[in-house]
Amino acid sequence: MIRTLFLPAASVAIGLVLVASSPYAHADKRMRCESKGYRHTICGIPDHGYVRLDRQVSSTRCVQGRNWDYNHREIWVDDGCGADFLIESREHGGSHSDGAKVAAAVAALAILGVAAANAGDKDRDRDDDDRGHSGHSSHLPKWMVGDFKAYNEQVRSDVYMTIEADGRLRAKTEDVRVTGYVNDRKLYVGNNVFEVQRTDRGFDTVQVGRWSNRVSYTRR
Repeated sequence: MIRTLFLPAASVAIGLVLVASSPYAHADKRMRCESKGYRHTICGIPDHGYVRLDRQVSSTRCVQGRNWDYNHREIWVDDGCGADFLIESREHGGSHSDGAKVAAAVAALAILGVAAANAGDKDRDRDDDDRGHSGHSSHLPKWMVGDFKAYNEQVRSDVYMTIEADGRLRAKTEDVRVTGYVNDRKLYVGNNVFEVQRTDRGFDTVQVGRWSNRVSYTRR
């Protein structure tokens, strides 16, 4: 059973600032990107989100990380891959009927974290699992995949996060599931972006634009 987290009104108010501009009304988008003549082709995406192949239209088999991939700005295809791609809206799969609860969930992820552990020798990030994937933004090293938790020091509670091998992310607090995704070593939840930094026991997330907001996650 996943434990739940209760956040006081003050914490919810902080979270509302973060999610006020989240595009909860946005719909998923489909777009076609084709490598004609086996050329490397870049297709810009209108708004970032989790990207998956919806329907292959080429005779060449499309393999993610080999002849297609994506980041928050574009989809690229190569070597004859052509497909219709689905760009999932950033609220995809979540339950957002209660705005205050969503705000609380994002606040738990972003604002109320413990101080980060010292990352130590940065060279440990460059292990065999990380090498050779600089061009494949969707690649997740093994240390980023699995179940993690963070202790929320201010409210003395836990927040739980799961990252799947395909980059999908989900977290739970106060019976609200917040979904997101990981791409290019960044974590996306709604409009919020977090840098991911490896530590001895898991990783830290640091919110882009609010660098003092750091949460330290350890593997469960």
